[in-house]
Amino acid sequence: MSADILVVDDSRTQALKLQIILEEQGFDVRVARGGQEAIDMAQMQSPDLIVSDIVMPGMDGYVMCQQIKLIDVLRDVPVILLTTLADPRDILRGLQAQADAYLTKPYDEKVLVARINALLRQPVDAFDRDGRITAEFVARDTPGLEVSLEGENHIVTAGRRQMLNLLLSTYENAVRQNQALSETQRELTDLNVQLHLQNTRVERSENNFRALLNDNTDAVFVVDEAGLVRFVNPAGEELLNKSHREISEAPFPFEFVLGRTREVVIALRVPGHDEDGLIVEMRAVPSEWENKRVALITLRDITARKSYERRIQEQQEALQEANGQLREVNRRLQDLATLDGLTGIFNHRAAKERLATEWNRARRYDLPLSVLMLDVDKFKQYNDTFGHPAGDEVLKRVATLLHEKARETDIVARYGGEEFIVILPNTAEEASATFAERLRIAIEEDSWPLRVVTASFGVATVTSAHEAPDDLIAAADKALYFSKEHGRNRITHANQQSSQQQA
Repeated sequence: MSADILVVDDSRTQALKLQIILEEQGFDVRVARGGQEAIDMAQMQSPDLIVSDIVMPGMDGYVMCQQIKLIDVLRDVPVILLTTLADPRDILRGLQAQADAYLTKPYDEKVLVARINALLRQPVDAFDRDGRITAEFVARDTPGLEVSLEGENHIVTAGRRQMLNLLLSTYENAVRQNQALSETQRELTDLNVQLHLQNTRVERSENNFRALLNDNTDAVFVVDEAGLVRFVNPAGEELLNKSHREISEAPFPFEFVLGRTREVVIALRVPGHDEDGLIVEMRAVPSEWENKRVALITLRDITARKSYERRIQEQQEALQEANGQLREVNRRLQDLATLDGLTGIFNHRAAKERLATEWNRARRYDLPLSVLMLDVDKFKQYNDTFGHPAGDEVLKRVATLLHEKARETDIVARYGGEEFIVILPNTAEEASATFAERLRIAIEEDSWPLRVVTASFGVATVTSAHEAPDDLIAAADKALYFSKEHGRNRITHANQQSSQQQA
Protein backbone atom coordinates (compact mmCIF):
# COMPACT_ATOMS: atom_id res chain seq x y z
CA MET A 1 0.00 0.00 0.00
CA SER A 2 1.42 3.40 -0.96
CA ALA A 3 1.92 6.08 1.68
CA ASP A 4 -0.60 8.90 2.07
CA ILE A 5 1.16 12.29 1.95
CA LEU A 6 -0.49 15.62 2.74
CA VAL A 7 1.03 18.61 0.86
CA VAL A 8 0.37 22.05 2.41
CA ASP A 9 1.09 25.15 0.29
CA ASP A 10 -0.96 28.26 -0.46
CA SER A 11 0.69 28.55 -3.91
CA ARG A 12 -1.24 26.43 -6.38
CA THR A 13 1.71 26.28 -8.75
CA GLN A 14 4.14 25.03 -6.08
CA ALA A 15 1.59 22.61 -4.63
CA LEU A 16 0.90 21.17 -8.09
CA LYS A 17 4.62 20.76 -8.81
CA LEU A 18 5.13 18.89 -5.53
CA GLN A 19 2.01 16.78 -6.15
CA ILE A 20 3.32 15.67 -9.56
CA ILE A 21 6.75 14.75 -8.14
CA LEU A 22 5.29 12.64 -5.32
CA GLU A 23 2.62 10.95 -7.43
CA GLU A 24 5.32 9.89 -9.90
CA GLN A 25 6.98 8.11 -6.95
CA GLY A 26 3.77 6.20 -6.25
CA PHE A 27 2.56 8.19 -3.25
CA ASP A 28 -1.08 9.08 -2.68
CA VAL A 29 -1.14 12.87 -2.43
CA ARG A 30 -3.71 15.23 -0.95
CA VAL A 31 -3.33 19.03 -1.09
CA ALA A 32 -4.32 21.64 1.52
CA ARG A 33 -4.20 25.37 0.77
CA GLY A 34 -3.44 26.50 4.34
CA GLY A 35 -2.54 25.44 7.86
CA GLN A 36 -6.06 25.16 9.30
CA GLU A 37 -7.30 23.27 6.23
CA ALA A 38 -4.37 20.84 6.63
CA ILE A 39 -5.26 20.19 10.30
CA ASP A 40 -8.90 19.55 9.39
CA MET A 41 -7.95 17.16 6.57
CA ALA A 42 -5.43 15.31 8.78
CA GLN A 43 -8.02 14.80 11.51
CA MET A 44 -10.52 13.44 9.01
CA GLN A 45 -7.94 11.02 7.56
CA SER A 46 -4.56 10.73 9.23
CA PRO A 47 -1.72 10.98 6.65
CA ASP A 48 1.52 9.04 6.83
CA LEU A 49 3.59 12.22 6.36
CA ILE A 50 3.08 15.97 5.88
CA VAL A 51 5.15 18.26 3.62
CA SER A 52 4.41 21.92 4.31
CA ASP A 53 5.59 25.34 3.22
CA ILE A 54 6.36 27.69 6.12
CA VAL A 55 5.34 31.07 4.75
CA MET A 56 1.54 30.98 4.40
CA PRO A 57 -1.17 33.54 5.16
CA GLY A 58 -3.11 33.10 8.37
CA MET A 59 -1.52 30.06 10.03
CA ASP A 60 2.12 29.53 8.99
CA GLY A 61 3.90 26.16 8.83
CA TYR A 62 5.42 26.43 12.31
CA VAL A 63 2.07 27.00 14.02
CA MET A 64 0.42 24.27 11.94
CA CYS A 65 3.16 21.77 12.89
CA GLN A 66 2.91 22.70 16.56
CA GLN A 67 -0.89 22.26 16.51
CA ILE A 68 -0.59 18.86 14.81
CA LYS A 69 1.92 17.62 17.41
CA LEU A 70 -0.59 18.48 20.16
CA ILE A 71 -3.19 16.10 18.68
CA ASP A 72 -2.73 12.57 20.05
CA VAL A 73 -3.65 10.75 16.84
CA LEU A 74 -1.36 12.99 14.76
CA ARG A 75 1.65 13.60 17.04
CA ASP A 76 3.69 10.77 15.44
CA VAL A 77 3.01 11.91 11.86
CA PRO A 78 6.38 13.16 10.46
CA VAL A 79 6.36 16.79 9.29
CA ILE A 80 8.83 18.21 6.74
CA LEU A 81 9.02 21.99 6.56
CA LEU A 82 10.11 23.73 3.35
CA THR A 83 12.09 26.88 4.13
CA THR A 84 14.92 29.18 3.08
CA LEU A 85 16.66 28.96 6.50
CA ALA A 86 17.63 32.62 6.29
CA ASP A 87 17.81 33.05 10.08
CA PRO A 88 19.07 30.79 12.93
CA ARG A 89 15.75 31.42 14.63
CA ASP A 90 14.16 29.31 11.87
CA ILE A 91 15.90 26.26 13.32
CA LEU A 92 14.77 27.15 16.83
CA ARG A 93 11.18 27.66 15.70
CA GLY A 94 11.28 24.31 13.94
CA LEU A 95 12.49 22.61 17.14
CA GLN A 96 9.82 24.36 19.20
CA ALA A 97 7.20 23.25 16.67
CA GLN A 98 8.64 19.67 16.87
CA ALA A 99 9.16 19.49 13.10
CA ASP A 100 10.90 16.30 11.90
CA ALA A 101 12.99 17.74 9.05
CA TYR A 102 13.83 20.86 7.06
CA LEU A 103 14.31 21.14 3.31
CA THR A 104 15.46 24.31 1.59
CA LYS A 105 13.78 25.77 -1.47
CA PRO A 106 14.34 25.26 -4.32
CA TYR A 107 14.64 21.65 -3.24
CA ASP A 108 16.27 18.74 -5.05
CA GLU A 109 13.64 16.17 -6.02
CA LYS A 110 15.86 13.19 -5.19
CA VAL A 111 16.75 14.61 -1.76
CA LEU A 112 13.08 15.28 -1.04
CA VAL A 113 12.02 11.72 -1.93
CA ALA A 114 14.91 10.24 0.05
CA ARG A 115 14.02 12.34 3.10
CA ILE A 116 10.38 11.24 2.88
CA ASN A 117 11.30 7.55 2.57
CA ALA A 118 13.67 7.83 5.53
CA LEU A 119 11.06 9.40 7.77
CA LEU A 120 8.44 6.85 6.72
CA ARG A 121 10.77 4.02 7.75
CA GLN A 122 11.51 5.44 11.22
CA PRO A 123 9.64 3.69 14.11
CA VAL A 124 7.14 5.73 16.09
CA ASP A 125 6.07 3.09 18.66
CA ALA A 126 6.50 3.74 22.36
CA PHE A 127 8.37 0.38 22.81
CA ASP A 128 11.30 -1.04 20.89
CA ARG A 129 11.72 -4.70 19.87
CA ASP A 130 12.94 -5.65 23.36
CA GLY A 131 9.89 -4.10 25.02
CA ARG A 132 11.76 -1.08 26.43
CA ILE A 133 10.30 2.44 26.32
CA THR A 134 12.01 4.45 23.59
CA ALA A 135 13.79 7.72 24.32
CA GLU A 136 11.46 9.43 21.86
CA PHE A 137 8.41 8.39 23.89
CA VAL A 138 10.02 9.40 27.17
CA ALA A 139 10.86 12.83 25.74
CA ARG A 140 7.20 13.58 25.26
CA ASP A 141 6.54 13.65 28.99
CA THR A 142 9.86 15.15 30.15
CA PRO A 143 10.47 18.87 30.75
CA GLY A 144 11.68 20.92 27.79
CA LEU A 145 15.34 21.55 27.05
CA GLU A 146 16.53 25.11 27.69
CA VAL A 147 18.70 26.53 24.88
CA SER A 148 20.21 29.97 24.34
CA LEU A 149 20.19 31.88 21.06
CA GLU A 150 21.44 35.44 20.60
CA GLY A 151 21.33 36.06 24.36
CA GLU A 152 17.78 34.77 24.83
CA ASN A 153 16.75 31.51 26.50
CA HIS A 154 14.16 29.27 24.87
CA ILE A 155 12.47 26.01 25.89
CA VAL A 156 12.51 23.20 23.28
CA THR A 157 10.20 20.22 23.81
CA ALA A 158 11.04 18.31 20.62
CA GLY A 159 12.10 14.69 20.97
CA ARG A 160 15.65 13.51 20.47
CA ARG A 161 14.89 11.97 17.08
CA GLN A 162 13.24 15.19 15.92
CA MET A 163 16.21 17.25 17.11
CA LEU A 164 18.70 15.00 15.34
CA ASN A 165 16.63 14.90 12.15
CA LEU A 166 16.20 18.66 12.16
CA LEU A 167 19.85 19.43 12.90
CA LEU A 168 21.09 16.90 10.35
CA SER A 169 18.74 18.23 7.68
CA THR A 170 19.88 21.77 8.54
CA TYR A 171 23.50 20.72 8.20
CA GLU A 172 22.76 18.91 4.94
CA ASN A 173 20.98 21.98 3.57
CA ALA A 174 23.87 24.20 4.59
CA VAL A 175 26.33 21.87 2.83
CA ARG A 176 24.22 21.89 -0.31
CA GLN A 177 24.02 25.68 -0.24
CA ASN A 178 27.77 25.97 0.23
CA GLN A 179 28.32 23.59 -2.67
CA ALA A 180 25.97 25.63 -4.82
CA LEU A 181 27.71 28.84 -3.80
CA SER A 182 31.11 27.34 -4.55
CA GLU A 183 29.90 26.13 -7.92
CA THR A 184 28.45 29.53 -8.68
CA GLN A 185 31.67 31.23 -7.61
CA ARG A 186 33.64 28.91 -9.85
CA GLU A 187 31.34 29.59 -12.79
CA LEU A 188 31.60 33.33 -12.21
CA THR A 189 35.38 33.09 -12.08
CA ASP A 190 35.45 31.11 -15.31
CA LEU A 191 33.11 33.57 -16.92
CA ASN A 192 35.26 36.53 -15.90
CA VAL A 193 38.35 34.81 -17.28
CA GLN A 194 36.55 34.05 -20.53
CA LEU A 195 35.30 37.62 -20.81
CA HIS A 196 38.80 38.93 -20.21
CA LEU A 197 40.32 36.62 -22.84
CA GLN A 198 37.70 37.32 -25.47
CA ASN A 199 37.67 41.10 -24.77
CA THR A 200 34.32 41.50 -26.51
CA ARG A 201 31.10 43.16 -25.63
CA VAL A 202 29.05 41.21 -23.09
CA GLU A 203 25.93 41.53 -25.24
CA ARG A 204 27.64 39.72 -28.16
CA SER A 205 29.00 36.89 -26.05
CA GLU A 206 27.10 33.67 -26.71
CA ASN A 207 28.19 32.15 -23.41
CA ASN A 208 27.00 35.18 -21.49
CA PHE A 209 23.80 35.16 -23.50
CA ARG A 210 23.20 31.52 -22.55
CA ALA A 211 23.96 32.27 -18.92
CA LEU A 212 21.51 35.16 -18.89
CA LEU A 213 18.84 33.00 -20.47
CA ASN A 214 19.43 30.17 -18.02
CA ASP A 215 19.20 32.50 -15.04
CA ASN A 216 16.07 34.22 -16.34
CA THR A 217 13.00 33.54 -14.22
CA ASP A 218 10.85 33.76 -17.37
CA ALA A 219 10.62 30.76 -19.66
CA VAL A 220 12.91 31.37 -22.66
CA PHE A 221 12.91 29.46 -25.96
CA VAL A 222 15.09 29.83 -29.04
CA VAL A 223 13.15 28.69 -32.11
CA ASP A 224 14.73 28.35 -35.57
CA GLU A 225 13.14 29.22 -38.90
CA ALA A 226 11.76 25.66 -39.18
CA GLY A 227 9.84 26.13 -35.92
CA LEU A 228 12.06 23.75 -33.93
CA VAL A 229 13.28 24.55 -30.41
CA ARG A 230 17.07 25.03 -30.36
CA PHE A 231 17.33 26.09 -26.71
CA VAL A 232 15.13 26.13 -23.59
CA ASN A 233 16.08 27.41 -20.14
CA PRO A 234 15.16 25.64 -16.85
CA ALA A 235 12.19 27.95 -16.34
CA GLY A 236 10.82 26.78 -19.70
CA GLU A 237 11.20 23.14 -18.70
CA GLU A 238 9.33 23.76 -15.47
CA LEU A 239 6.58 25.71 -17.22
CA LEU A 240 5.87 22.94 -19.74
CA ASN A 241 6.56 20.22 -17.15
CA LYS A 242 8.90 18.49 -19.61
CA SER A 243 12.58 17.65 -19.66
CA HIS A 244 15.16 19.41 -21.81
CA ARG A 245 15.41 16.29 -24.00
CA GLU A 246 11.63 16.27 -24.65
CA ILE A 247 11.58 19.94 -25.67
CA SER A 248 14.80 20.34 -27.69
CA GLU A 249 14.58 19.71 -31.45
CA ALA A 250 10.77 19.42 -31.11
CA PRO A 251 8.31 21.89 -32.71
CA PHE A 252 7.52 24.91 -30.55
CA PRO A 253 4.01 24.21 -29.20
CA PHE A 254 2.49 27.71 -29.69
CA GLU A 255 1.91 29.97 -32.67
CA PHE A 256 3.76 33.27 -32.56
CA VAL A 257 4.38 36.39 -34.64
CA LEU A 258 7.70 38.21 -34.41
CA GLY A 259 7.42 41.58 -32.72
CA ARG A 260 4.06 40.80 -31.12
CA THR A 261 2.88 39.88 -27.63
CA ARG A 262 -0.14 37.70 -26.86
CA GLU A 263 -1.56 35.58 -24.08
CA VAL A 264 -1.50 31.78 -24.10
CA VAL A 265 -3.24 29.29 -21.80
CA ILE A 266 -1.19 26.23 -20.86
CA ALA A 267 -3.32 23.33 -19.65
CA LEU A 268 -2.25 21.57 -16.44
CA ARG A 269 -2.20 17.90 -17.39
CA VAL A 270 -2.84 16.37 -13.97
CA PRO A 271 -5.53 13.65 -13.60
CA GLY A 272 -8.45 14.88 -11.53
CA HIS A 273 -7.11 18.43 -11.36
CA ASP A 274 -9.75 21.09 -11.85
CA GLU A 275 -7.52 24.07 -12.66
CA ASP A 276 -8.17 25.91 -15.92
CA GLY A 277 -4.44 26.21 -16.60
CA LEU A 278 -1.65 28.74 -16.48
CA ILE A 279 -1.99 32.04 -18.32
CA VAL A 280 1.30 33.20 -19.81
CA GLU A 281 2.30 36.29 -21.75
CA MET A 282 4.27 35.29 -24.86
CA ARG A 283 6.58 37.71 -26.68
CA ALA A 284 8.63 36.85 -29.75
CA VAL A 285 11.51 38.96 -31.13
CA PRO A 286 14.02 38.27 -33.92
CA SER A 287 17.55 37.34 -32.83
CA GLU A 288 20.63 35.32 -33.79
CA TRP A 289 21.77 31.97 -32.42
CA GLU A 290 24.93 30.22 -33.56
CA ASN A 291 25.09 32.61 -36.53
CA LYS A 292 21.55 31.74 -37.63
CA ARG A 293 18.38 33.78 -37.60
CA VAL A 294 16.02 32.63 -34.87
CA ALA A 295 13.07 33.78 -32.79
CA LEU A 296 13.77 34.53 -29.14
CA ILE A 297 10.51 33.77 -27.30
CA THR A 298 9.80 34.54 -23.65
CA LEU A 299 6.82 33.18 -21.69
CA ARG A 300 5.93 34.94 -18.44
CA ASP A 301 3.46 33.40 -16.00
CA ILE A 302 0.75 36.05 -15.44
CA THR A 303 -1.84 33.73 -13.89
CA ALA A 304 -1.78 35.51 -10.54
CA ARG A 305 -1.93 38.93 -12.20
CA LYS A 306 -4.88 37.93 -14.41
CA SER A 307 -6.65 36.43 -11.40
CA TYR A 308 -6.13 39.69 -9.53
CA GLU A 309 -7.36 41.72 -12.52
CA ARG A 310 -10.39 39.44 -12.79
CA ARG A 311 -11.17 39.91 -9.11
CA ILE A 312 -10.82 43.69 -9.52
CA GLN A 313 -13.17 43.57 -12.53
CA GLU A 314 -15.67 41.44 -10.61
CA GLN A 315 -15.47 43.82 -7.66
CA GLN A 316 -16.01 46.81 -9.96
CA GLU A 317 -19.01 45.12 -11.57
CA ALA A 318 -20.36 44.20 -8.15
CA LEU A 319 -19.81 47.79 -7.03
CA GLN A 320 -21.63 49.12 -10.09
CA GLU A 321 -24.50 46.72 -9.45
CA ALA A 322 -24.56 47.75 -5.79
CA ASN A 323 -24.56 51.43 -6.79
CA GLY A 324 -27.47 50.77 -9.15
CA GLN A 325 -29.34 48.98 -6.39
CA LEU A 326 -28.51 51.82 -4.01
CA ARG A 327 -29.84 54.39 -6.46
CA GLU A 328 -33.03 52.36 -6.85
CA VAL A 329 -33.40 52.10 -3.07
CA ASN A 330 -32.82 55.85 -2.74
CA ARG A 331 -35.40 56.49 -5.43
CA ARG A 332 -37.90 54.31 -3.61
CA LEU A 333 -37.09 56.00 -0.32
CA GLN A 334 -37.59 59.36 -2.01
CA ASP A 335 -40.93 58.18 -3.33
CA LEU A 336 -41.94 56.98 0.11
CA ALA A 337 -40.94 60.34 1.57
CA THR A 338 -42.73 62.48 -1.04
CA LEU A 339 -45.58 60.39 -2.51
CA ASP A 340 -48.93 59.47 -1.01
CA GLY A 341 -49.18 55.70 -0.63
CA LEU A 342 -52.84 55.48 -1.71
CA THR A 343 -53.12 57.90 -4.64
CA GLY A 344 -49.53 58.03 -5.91
CA ILE A 345 -49.47 61.85 -6.01
CA PHE A 346 -47.41 64.11 -3.72
CA ASN A 347 -48.13 63.93 0.00
CA HIS A 348 -48.64 66.69 2.58
CA ARG A 349 -44.93 67.09 3.30
CA ALA A 350 -43.95 67.34 -0.36
CA ALA A 351 -46.73 69.88 -0.97
CA LYS A 352 -45.42 72.14 1.79
CA GLU A 353 -41.85 71.90 0.45
CA ARG A 354 -42.89 72.63 -3.15
CA LEU A 355 -45.09 75.54 -2.05
CA ALA A 356 -42.13 77.08 -0.18
CA THR A 357 -40.01 76.83 -3.35
CA GLU A 358 -42.71 78.41 -5.55
CA TRP A 359 -43.35 81.11 -2.92
CA ASN A 360 -39.67 82.15 -2.99
CA ARG A 361 -39.62 82.15 -6.80
CA ALA A 362 -42.79 84.28 -6.99
CA ARG A 363 -41.34 86.76 -4.49
CA ARG A 364 -37.99 86.97 -6.26
CA TYR A 365 -39.38 87.55 -9.77
CA ASP A 366 -42.67 89.26 -8.81
CA LEU A 367 -44.81 86.48 -10.30
CA PRO A 368 -48.41 85.55 -9.43
CA LEU A 369 -49.00 82.38 -7.40
CA SER A 370 -52.27 80.68 -6.51
CA VAL A 371 -53.32 77.71 -4.42
CA LEU A 372 -56.58 75.80 -4.54
CA MET A 373 -57.80 73.33 -1.97
CA LEU A 374 -60.68 70.91 -2.46
CA ASP A 375 -62.54 68.54 -0.21
CA VAL A 376 -64.73 65.62 -1.37
CA ASP A 377 -68.28 66.39 -0.29
CA LYS A 378 -69.91 64.13 2.31
CA PHE A 379 -67.00 61.68 2.16
CA LYS A 380 -67.62 60.21 5.62
CA GLN A 381 -71.18 59.42 4.61
CA TYR A 382 -69.87 57.76 1.45
CA ASN A 383 -67.48 55.60 3.52
CA ASP A 384 -70.20 54.66 6.00
CA THR A 385 -72.59 53.71 3.19
CA PHE A 386 -70.34 51.91 0.74
CA GLY A 387 -67.29 50.99 2.88
CA HIS A 388 -63.72 52.26 3.10
CA PRO A 389 -62.44 50.36 0.02
CA ALA A 390 -65.04 52.18 -2.10
CA GLY A 391 -64.01 55.45 -0.48
CA ASP A 392 -60.36 54.73 -1.32
CA GLU A 393 -61.35 54.27 -4.97
CA VAL A 394 -63.02 57.70 -4.93
CA LEU A 395 -59.83 59.33 -3.58
CA LYS A 396 -57.68 57.61 -6.19
CA ARG A 397 -60.04 58.68 -9.00
CA VAL A 398 -60.12 62.29 -7.81
CA ALA A 399 -56.29 62.29 -7.70
CA THR A 400 -56.20 60.97 -11.27
CA LEU A 401 -58.61 63.65 -12.51
CA LEU A 402 -56.58 66.41 -10.85
CA HIS A 403 -53.35 65.08 -12.34
CA GLU A 404 -54.88 64.78 -15.82
CA LYS A 405 -56.28 68.33 -15.82
CA ALA A 406 -53.24 70.04 -14.26
CA ARG A 407 -50.40 71.57 -16.23
CA GLU A 408 -46.89 70.12 -16.11
CA THR A 409 -45.81 73.03 -13.91
CA ASP A 410 -48.72 72.57 -11.46
CA ILE A 411 -48.21 70.57 -8.27
CA VAL A 412 -50.99 68.18 -7.23
CA ALA A 413 -50.93 66.65 -3.74
CA ARG A 414 -53.14 64.90 -1.20
CA TYR A 415 -53.20 67.23 1.77
CA GLY A 416 -54.85 64.80 4.18
CA GLY A 417 -57.89 62.52 4.35
CA GLU A 418 -60.28 63.54 1.52
CA GLU A 419 -58.59 66.95 1.11
CA PHE A 420 -56.38 67.82 -1.88
CA ILE A 421 -54.24 70.82 -2.80
CA VAL A 422 -53.10 72.11 -6.19
CA ILE A 423 -50.27 74.68 -6.37
CA LEU A 424 -50.53 76.88 -9.48
CA PRO A 425 -47.25 78.72 -10.26
CA ASN A 426 -47.48 81.91 -12.37
CA THR A 427 -51.31 81.88 -12.10
CA ALA A 428 -53.38 84.96 -11.17
CA GLU A 429 -56.80 85.16 -9.49
CA GLU A 430 -59.07 84.86 -12.53
CA ALA A 431 -57.12 81.99 -14.12
CA SER A 432 -57.01 80.08 -10.83
CA ALA A 433 -60.79 80.36 -10.38
CA THR A 434 -61.37 79.22 -13.97
CA PHE A 435 -59.10 76.21 -13.45
CA ALA A 436 -60.87 75.32 -10.20
CA GLU A 437 -64.26 75.45 -11.95
CA ARG A 438 -62.97 73.12 -14.66
CA LEU A 439 -61.86 70.65 -12.00
CA ARG A 440 -65.21 70.90 -10.19
CA ILE A 441 -67.13 70.05 -13.36
CA ALA A 442 -64.74 67.19 -14.24
CA ILE A 443 -65.31 65.58 -10.84
CA GLU A 444 -69.08 66.04 -10.90
CA GLU A 445 -69.50 64.70 -14.45
CA ASP A 446 -67.19 61.71 -14.08
CA SER A 447 -68.71 58.22 -14.29
CA TRP A 448 -69.10 57.24 -10.63
CA PRO A 449 -70.34 53.66 -10.14
CA LEU A 450 -72.21 54.09 -6.83
CA ARG A 451 -73.39 57.69 -6.67
CA VAL A 452 -72.40 61.13 -7.96
CA VAL A 453 -69.30 62.54 -6.25
CA THR A 454 -68.76 66.30 -5.92
CA ALA A 455 -66.11 68.48 -4.29
CA SER A 456 -65.95 71.94 -2.74
CA PHE A 457 -63.09 74.31 -3.65
CA GLY A 458 -61.27 77.17 -1.95
CA VAL A 459 -58.81 79.28 -3.97
CA ALA A 460 -56.30 81.92 -2.85
CA THR A 461 -53.86 84.12 -4.80
CA VAL A 462 -50.82 85.80 -3.27
CA THR A 463 -51.38 89.39 -2.17
CA SER A 464 -49.46 91.87 -0.06
CA ALA A 465 -51.40 90.64 2.95
CA HIS A 466 -49.75 87.22 2.76
CA GLU A 467 -46.38 87.13 4.55
CA ALA A 468 -45.62 83.39 4.33
CA PRO A 469 -46.75 80.26 2.41
CA ASP A 470 -48.87 79.17 5.38
CA ASP A 471 -50.86 82.43 5.04
CA LEU A 472 -51.77 81.46 1.47
CA ILE A 473 -52.86 77.97 2.57
CA ALA A 474 -54.90 79.42 5.42
CA ALA A 475 -56.70 81.76 3.00
CA ALA A 476 -57.51 78.91 0.60
CA ASP A 477 -58.66 76.70 3.47
CA LYS A 478 -60.93 79.47 4.77
CA ALA A 479 -62.44 79.88 1.28
CA LEU A 480 -62.96 76.11 1.12
CA TYR A 481 -64.81 76.18 4.42
CA PHE A 482 -66.99 78.98 3.02
CA SER A 483 -67.88 76.78 -0.01
CA LYS A 484 -68.87 73.84 2.22
CA GLU A 485 -70.98 76.09 4.46
CA HIS A 486 -72.83 77.60 1.48
CA GLY A 487 -74.08 74.56 -0.38
CA ARG A 488 -70.97 72.53 -1.33
CA ASN A 489 -69.97 71.62 -4.92
CA ARG A 490 -68.91 75.21 -5.59
CA ILE A 491 -65.86 77.46 -5.99
CA THR A 492 -64.93 80.25 -3.59
CA HIS A 493 -61.94 82.53 -4.10
CA ALA A 494 -60.52 84.16 -0.98
CA ASN A 495 -60.89 87.67 -2.51
CA GLN A 496 -64.51 86.93 -3.53
CA GLN A 497 -65.23 85.62 -0.04
CA SER A 498 -64.10 88.93 1.48
CA SER A 499 -66.37 90.84 -0.92
CA GLN A 500 -69.35 88.62 -0.17
CA GLN A 501 -68.82 88.89 3.57
CA GLN A 502 -68.60 92.70 3.33
CA ALA A 503 -71.76 92.75 1.23
